[in-house]
Amino acid sequence: QLGAYAPELFDAVVSVAGYGLGTTEPPDLGFCAPQPESSEVFGRFLELQGRRLAAVPVVLVVHAEKDAISSATDAAEIARAVRNFGGSAELVQVPDDSANSDPSR
Repeated sequence: QLGAYAPELFDAVVSVAGYGLGTTEPPDLGFCAPQPESSEVFGRFLELQGRRLAAVPVVLVVHAEKDAISSATDAAEIARAVRNFGGSAELVQVPDDSANSDPSR
């Protein structure tokens, strides 16, 4: 979200297992966010932040498909939104055995 706040300050943004506001995940997964409200919040997040992130020359979204904390589907949607707004965004998939490697979890 920092890159979207001041995109003119960045040559690149790298998000590792990041997430936005809201989620498309079903209410029985992840943060158990209520649907459809959380998807609506996520859609507004993509509209605002995706447009701003598109001004950053390179956006890399690094995520594991099997991440149990943040949604890989949402991460892919963030990259897609940046591209749809004319930006350069790439989803970099890391191996499943690297998912959930945060020692504090």
